[in-house]
Amino acid sequence: MALSLLLASCGQPLTTATQAPASTEGSTNGGQTCPSKAEIRNSIFDEIYKNAETANNYTAVQVSLQAHSSKIVSSLSHKWKLVDDTSLKGFSVESENEILSLVSKSLSGISSASSYVVLDHRAAIIDEARYVAGVTGQPAKVRFKSLQQSPMSPDEALIAIASLEAGNRTTQSAIEAQEHIDAAVSAIESKLIASGVCSPGLPGPTEGSAGGDSPSGGDVPQYTDLLSYWKASLNPAVYGAWKAFSVAYQNCDAISRPPLTASSPYTEGIVEQGRNPDNGGVLRVISSLEKVNATHPYASGWLRQNDSCFHLPSSPLIYDFGGKPKATSSVDSNLDYFSNSGSGSKALGTDCTGYVFSALASAGLRLTTSGRLRAISVNAYHSSYFAKPEALPFDCLNRIEVSASHSILAGDIVAINGHVFIIDQVGEDPFGLRKKKTSESCTLSSIDVSDFDFYLAQSSPSKGAVGINRFRGSDYLNSSPSMAQIVKLYAVEACKSLFDGITRRPKFSSGAITRHKGTPECIDRPIELARESCVAACPL
Repeated sequence: MALSLLLASCGQPLTTATQAPASTEGSTNGGQTCPSKAEIRNSIFDEIYKNAETANNYTAVQVSLQAHSSKIVSSLSHKWKLVDDTSLKGFSVESENEILSLVSKSLSGISSASSYVVLDHRAAIIDEARYVAGVTGQPAKVRFKSLQQSPMSPDEALIAIASLEAGNRTTQSAIEAQEHIDAAVSAIESKLIASGVCSPGLPGPTEGSAGGDSPSGGDVPQYTDLLSYWKASLNPAVYGAWKAFSVAYQNCDAISRPPLTASSPYTEGIVEQGRNPDNGGVLRVISSLEKVNATHPYASGWLRQNDSCFHLPSSPLIYDFGGKPKATSSVDSNLDYFSNSGSGSKALGTDCTGYVFSALASAGLRLTTSGRLRAISVNAYHSSYFAKPEALPFDCLNRIEVSASHSILAGDIVAINGHVFIIDQVGEDPFGLRKKKTSESCTLSSIDVSDFDFYLAQSSPSKGAVGINRFRGSDYLNSSPSMAQIVKLYAVEACKSLFDGITRRPKFSSGAITRHKGTPECIDRPIELARESCVAACPL
């Protein structure tokens, strides 16, 4: 296959073989800009998704990845409007063969790594199920052999590809796959430049970047709709959390309802219907629509805002372990709370990572600088990635600092291997440390979560499996010892800083509190939420 790789720059007419002068490698052409490394990488993964989605089983996905290097390179040529003409001396045969070989190694590496990524994903889901059920003991990753018993599905293959596109380096095979991908991308970029078919472009924001669009404080302009006001006045992660919350309940006033507390009544009409045989997660279904609609803290009293709204009373969202907003691998896919998806039950709803990811994505907040922000990644991420952000890595998240003057803030993300939530609002003394008189009181045993002053947004099985909810932090943590432990560890460090004035960036193996960087490379175009129009015009 000949690949002369003559690139037409965006918005310019395609140069044809009869229009272009012959060139040899090493010549220059300043009229066209070469694609960036990010654009080359994104294009490779676009083609990988297309091939994977046509397979009807996991083995077919692996075979497709290993056998279609030429097809994918050819598709890239078409996508970039590259001329395939042996009479035009853009690339030498040696360069073409080298690129083909490197792409082939990349696909083979992705195929090999995907098996381990899927097994790692299964282990994380089992650990989340154990957390929800209150089970302690040996982590699922130790029981590795049991995870290999059931065949891998095409959906799991797409999960693996999404994870690898996001830069997954959690296993040695994943690291090797990333190295092969990086080598192929670098070779394509350098060969394009060396061939003279295009000129290197200036470095700039990541494709899709919306840098500068995030709230930056200061005076808030006058707005007439709620979403625009939130976007301008709230931390971006909180804006996304409130937006996803309102869309999920198709209700303008859902977010204004009081957060749950220890004394909040239980939602009725939801029952357990066994466990998922693959991961042990409890499957919940609605046994009485009437009871759910009467007792659910956010679905009760529902009124249709406009004709675009989903009729929530016919299928209210509940906590669905393994449930996710529906998404496809298309870069234009939205996140749809109202189509059943994931490994949960037939009920609509999402688990903790499904909510947190959709909250961040709907605000255009990337978790990793690698690859595009895609809706399908909602299926690839789990709480352990948030609990150890360096693992994947989630390089758009920083572990927070604590000092004498600051600790947690609204928008911070709290995670352990089993659960994740977003800090929704904080009081002036979020850890309740002002009552401390000496540094000797900065111990785990002296930190009382009842003194905490913040609210959180999450999806959890709390209060009869209500699902997406806002909860008073002290009350929720009193019912969740594992989550309370990680927050108390940060409170201890903040307490020490209160007395010695040292700024600390705590790091614990049991979990993390992180904050989004908000830098241009970590901002992308927001992922649309299905039926977002229902609440788009909610008045202030």
